[in-house]
Amino acid sequence: KMISLTKAECEAFIGRELDEREAQNFDLFREIAELRLNNLLSREVAEMTAPEDLTLIKLLIARMMAVLSDEQAEAQARGIVAKTVEDFKIEYDKNAHTPLAEYVRQNEDLLKRFTACTGEMRAGRTDDMTDYVL
Repeated sequence: KMISLTKAECEAFIGRELDEREAQNFDLFREIAELRLNNLLSREVAEMTAPEDLTLIKLLIARMMAVLSDEQAEAQARGIVAKTVEDFKIEYDKNAHTPLAEYVRQNEDLLKRFTACTGEMRAGRTDDMTDYVL
């Protein structure tokens, strides 16, 4: 079971219209966003059924959908601080402000409210280049 979120609700929560790619792949974006939020919170958000929580969960899912879109748009340039063409050297800035890092920072209060963890909540990139701690 997944959280119900309409395109209109998503647009209201992120403060802009969905672009063509987001609109065409809305269900897939929504599903991935919810799965990533589950992972971040270490719990299933679909199990949080209190009416006072539902709107906030929808807000977090919509914002995570925007993160997915931002990650795709910025994937090529994000975090690169130096490139050497001759020997293909690329250095990545571990402190780069990735869309996920910004999401965690901007939604820290809500994420702390819903996390299942009793200690620190950690959300790292899959390549372990950087960690975000709440």
